[in-house]
Amino acid sequence: MNNIIISATITNKLEPKAINDSNVIDVICNFTTIGTERTSTIKVTGWGKTADVLIGMAIGDAIVIEGRVEMNKIPQEDGKSTTIAKIVASRVTKLIGALNCQFNTVNLVGRTGQDPEMQLFDTGKSVCTTSLAVNRRSKEKQTDWFTLKIWGKTGEVANKYAPKGSTIGITGSLEIESWTDKVSGQIKTRPIIKPNELDLLGSKRDNQEAAPSYGTPGSTLHQSRQTNELDVPF
Repeated sequence: MNNIIISATITNKLEPKAINDSNVIDVICNFTTIGTERTSTIKVTGWGKTADVLIGMAIGDAIVIEGRVEMNKIPQEDGKSTTIAKIVASRVTKLIGALNCQFNTVNLVGRTGQDPEMQLFDTGKSVCTTSLAVNRRSKEKQTDWFTLKIWGKTGEVANKYAPKGSTIGITGSLEIESWTDKVSGQIKTRPIIKPNELDLLGSKRDNQEAAPSYGTPGSTLHQSRQTNELDVPF
């Protein structure tokens, strides 16, 4: 599973392209992380009828986008690569008037690609970081890799019950982290998913023991015996 619903504002328009008798258009959108005033930029791609809807919109239009999130690695001059997120839209709705309501919800089901790493802060807060592999529904069997940052007690449970290879489902929000590189002085960015709900779906031996029904306000944890057949390369 990979779907997103997010509100955003169109910041520029590109000319549509015709591919396989269908229109394709890329637009750049700004979206705000819910609960903060942080604004980020993301590329949105629309195909066919969705592209036709985007073609009819203008810069500054407020929209709600439904679709999936793709993670693409872009090679850099230093031989390293950076991960860029984009949304492939399946539906776009124009909002009338100003962008008064905000949406930013991502649902993913996949397998963890590493053992979780737990970080504790002097404030008493904690965050669990792990990666999640989600297969695209395509003949090429491409895999999108997401970085998850899970805060609080839900993160503590993920750290204990979701080692590498675990099948999990999450509901959260898309964020674009930014920082200044100490060497080059350049601003670096990377997309992350901040889950507020976590489902242990039963994968390998890690979920054979029941996890506690455990969560914090705004965060939930669920235990399931379901399995999810995903072709994830390990």
